[in-house]
Order: sequence, then C-alpha cells, then structure tokens
Amino acid sequence: MKNFYKEKDYLKVAKNIFRPITEYGGGLGYRFEHSCRVLSYAKMIVLVQELKNQKINVQAVYIAALFHDIGDLVRLDKNKFMDYQGGPDINIEVEGARLLPKYIGKITDSKTMNRAQELIAMHFDYSSKDIENWIIQDADNLDELGLLNLWRMFTYSSAVKRSLNKTLEFWEREEFKSKKNKVLKMFHFKVTKQWALIRLNRMTKAMDQLKLEHLGSDFRF
Repeated sequence: MKNFYKEKDYLKVAKNIFRPITEYGGGLGYRFEHSCRVLSYAKMIVLVQELKNQKINVQAVYIAALFHDIGDLVRLDKNKFMDYQGGPDINIEVEGARLLPKYIGKITDSKTMNRAQELIAMHFDYSSKDIENWIIQDADNLDELGLLNLWRMFTYSSAVKRSLNKTLEFWEREEFKSKKNKVLKMFHFKVTKQWALIRLNRMTKAMDQLKLEHLGSDFRF
C-alpha cells in the first residue's frame, strides 16, 4: 500500500475474489456486494462520536472490513458455490487471516497487513474489547438487517424449495427473534444501534405486508 486510499486496487482484488461466488442466500455476486457495503459502513462508523478521541488504524480497519469474509473461500466447491456448513474443523476467521496476504500482500505494508489479519481473525469474537473490531462487527451486522436481508431469505427459500408459507413461518418463529436479538445485544455504538432498529422495523413491516397479501387479506373497501 503503501497508501490505502488507492482503494480501487483493493476493490479490484475483492471483485475478482468474491463476485464469481454463488450462494443460496443472495445468489451470484452477493458476497462482493456485501463486502463493499461493509467497507462503506466502516468508513462511516469511524466518524461516530464515541470514537472521536480514539486513535484508529483506519487502513487496517478498512482492509479487514472489505475482506472480512475472505475465509469463506475455503467453503467453495469447484464451481465457486459456497457451502455454508464449511465441513468439519474449519475456522473461517483463522483461514481468512491466513489467506489475506496471498491476495493483497503486494499492495499492503507488513504492519497494516498484520493488523488487518488480527481483525479478520477476531471478527466473530463478541467478547473482544477491541474497538477496531467493534467497527467491523457493527458494519457487518448492519448489513444483516434491512430489506436486502429479506432478499437473502427469499433466494435461500427458493434454492432449498421452501414454500412461501414455510418462509413466513420461519420468519415469525426464528428469523425475527434472531434479528431482534442482534439489535439488542450485538451493536456497540449508538448510531449503529439506531440504524439497526430502523432496518429491523423495515423488515418487520415488509414481512407483515407480505403476509397480508399472501393471505389475500389486504384488499378491503
């Protein structure tokens, strides 16, 4: 890098890695789009009031945000389809930290690389008190909420031949509770918590309306 703000170099690498991936929840290219959004959110979160007096290694944070899912490469089959189960004894975060230098080693200085690897390795550790890790966690979790996540749920349902009735039941029985728990417990900053709640409310309203239409109950005069 010698300067991260040659962002196009990193985006080019990320595009080559992630865009060919297909997965049940989101389809072709979703993982690249998700990675770009997480980077975008991380760039906003570093500006929050709680971090005003904190020294943040923004280069390492931005790299780790963009490549936080690079460990998922070990889950791909020969057709670049992602197996969410990943097989036994695979630590995706550790694999991601290991793989990162292979893809961006030539454009990243060693100090920044080491820190980015640390952040990728810990990004599912919610006992962590590392503020830079919190930035990536909140950015990642924010992208798990909102209407785009309904797209993931619907594409997954289609892929596994789950009916709309069953999808609505899944939302009410499991998915809503999971998302609500995420909003209540898994965000670290005031503004990300606020936006998480906004997005959860969007999802809830959309699913309520979908259920009414599915049942033919919205048409009244």
